[in-house]
Amino acid sequence: MKERGTSPERVREAARRLRRKSPPVLARTIRHCLEKDAANRFQSAKDLAFELEAAAGNLGITLTAAKPSVKPRNFLLPAVAVALVAAGALGWALLRPAVSPSFRRRPERFGNGRRRL
Repeated sequence: MKERGTSPERVREAARRLRRKSPPVLARTIRHCLEKDAANRFQSAKDLAFELEAAAGNLGITLTAAKPSVKPRNFLLPAVAVALVAAGALGWALLRPAVSPSFRRRPERFGNGRRRL
């Protein structure tokens, strides 16, 4: 059975195969990204994008801008639900039957007939 994993030898071999297949301009850009000294690397993503666009032009590749995948948010259903709940609460408050005086709570009294303060 063949052993699977990422031993250093396997990684080096995969890098060699990739290096042989990749165009020199792309390999140079990747090496530039992997420089040990930060001053020798690209200083921003904009610089890297510029380099990759130039490399694509040298290779005859046409780049197209990707469309952002923004999902439209549907606020209509929650807004209608909130409006219905608010209308129901307002209708109930305005149209509920009035409480008759006989159901009103009487003040509590002590045994001697005085009201509690």
